Amino acid sequence: DDVRGWNFCNNSNDPKDEDGHGTHCAGIIAAVGNNGKGVTGVCWKAKIMPLKIQDKNGFSASNAVSAILYANANGADVINNSWGGGSFSQTLKDAIDASSAVVVCAAGNGDDDKIGDDNDLIPSYPSSYESANIISVAATDHHDSLRPSSNYGAVSVDIAAPGENIYSTVPAGYFTMSGTSMAAPYISGTAAILKAYKPSLTNLGIKAAIEKGVDTNPSLFGKVATGGRLNAHAALKNISSDEPAEINSPTPGSSLTSATVTFTWTDVGADNYRLEIGNSTGTGDFYSADQGRKTSATVNSLPSDGRKLYVRLKSDFGGLWQQKDHTYTAYISSDRGGQKAVMISPEPGSALTSTSVTFTWSSGGAERFWIYIGTSKAGSTDVFSKDQGKNTSVAVSALPDNGAKFYVRLWSLTDGYWQYKDCTYKACSRTAGVKAAEMLTPLPGSTLTATSVTFTLTKSGVDRCWLYIGTSAAGAGDIYAKEQSTNASATVSGLPNSGVKVYVRLWSFVSGKWVYNDYTYTAFKSSDSKVPAEILTPVPGTVLTSASVTFTWSDTGAAKYWLCVGISGVGASDVYRADQGIKTAVTVSNLPRNKALYVRLRSVVDGKWLYKDYTYTTAP
Repeated sequence: DDVRGWNFCNNSNDPKDEDGHGTHCAGIIAAVGNNGKGVTGVCWKAKIMPLKIQDKNGFSASNAVSAILYANANGADVINNSWGGGSFSQTLKDAIDASSAVVVCAAGNGDDDKIGDDNDLIPSYPSSYESANIISVAATDHHDSLRPSSNYGAVSVDIAAPGENIYSTVPAGYFTMSGTSMAAPYISGTAAILKAYKPSLTNLGIKAAIEKGVDTNPSLFGKVATGGRLNAHAALKNISSDEPAEINSPTPGSSLTSATVTFTWTDVGADNYRLEIGNSTGTGDFYSADQGRKTSATVNSLPSDGRKLYVRLKSDFGGLWQQKDHTYTAYISSDRGGQKAVMISPEPGSALTSTSVTFTWSSGGAERFWIYIGTSKAGSTDVFSKDQGKNTSVAVSALPDNGAKFYVRLWSLTDGYWQYKDCTYKACSRTAGVKAAEMLTPLPGSTLTATSVTFTLTKSGVDRCWLYIGTSAAGAGDIYAKEQSTNASATVSGLPNSGVKVYVRLWSFVSGKWVYNDYTYTAFKSSDSKVPAEILTPVPGTVLTSASVTFTWSDTGAAKYWLCVGISGVGASDVYRADQGIKTAVTVSNLPRNKALYVRLRSVVDGKWLYKDYTYTTAP
């Protein structure tokens, strides 16, 4: 697993924290304990994989998608998202849905008025995605009540956790911060503890254990779905106290004596039991059914060829599933009469010409058929697996189209005995000779003539394309990142007007894999290019004599401004940070005394964040 992490803002392996926010969250989750230093994280030995999606140039939704996919690919068990903003993104939701991790999301902290919003009415993404593996987290104060600035939602926010004056790590040492960004890491740390205690737990099992273990609080009723605040100890008890049922007959590991078997198991008081029997662990090829609270089930027509059978018995404790796996040797029939069915067409071993094929076979006197189709080995089912009853043909679509060999297994049931015939085929090669899409206009390497440009491309035979446009490095998508599934052109607005280099990456899905071509352009340069705003008062570099200071700045026509004030380093926001909209002044109170003060004023210029940094000294 890669725990070094990645910086998706500049495409490097240096995810350095610029403002202390990420370091603060990481400390809440996993700061080392029992060492006489600073603070202790919820899960001391958790490994942190830092993934940077925002820097001085702002936030990119494509960076967030890339980070989630990166975490999925590199084995993350918990993904903490102490960030929010932007509109609904199907691509981001798809990435979250595909994750096997628990995805913990801060519910948000209201708007400029610092009063929490109802996420049921005004969604806050990513916490408001209706994804089963998301835990959306509100923040509580020192009185165990909902923090005034915390977002909430009786349906869309799951749970609350401490989020006021949380003392944790920052690059320069330790500092206190507040908000749902601080509450979410408490959930993430607890999820890490549960996964460490019981590695077999799924993301949904971890979520169920945490939500089942809350301390309910009337002040949270109607504010979060569980009506409660995190109790890590109770969550741990939820996974350690309930033991799943075990099969006691037939004896696990034994050989079955019939194709009809009655399985019985211990009653552990579960809400529901589920029995699954298959060719491999966790599958239900031969049987899969809920049993309610019954403690036995009779299963017919099991294989009678001596193969190994895998039996999983699952127990449901209030939505938290536990399981026990067992194996048996199938019954071997002394009378295996009948002939195996034989594939007639397409002719076994032949090369197919389409991804949609009708397979037909002789009956051989069998009473039932089942067909497996897969790409990894004989008997695999990653393409198709279906009981055919008494049918002797089936139309199968979406077969491979990569020209490779694939496998077909035809099962026949005769007198309760399953037997099979294997054959192979060569898939059609629909993409033979297809090249990756290429850029036609503007001419690669040329200088753009406007901030809105139509890019046209050639994509003959290519099913899917993605267009990435950015300014930080080849492959960046900080300006534009969108699939071009049926389009041969894309008009992109908001391109820079400052003459900088623009990077364009054109992705193509060819022969089952993604490939790309890179291009560069020189941005259009306007004679009246905008610049970031500058602070007018107080004069930069001066000593501030009051604990309350009004900062004013020039109005450059930017789309919005953001002010960050901190003491831990350049760009820090551990004293103040807020979106100013189009205002050109704000009063910041409670400034610390006798400190070096760092101020960053950010401006959205032509869709891109720019900034200016200043320093002051506060009087004793």
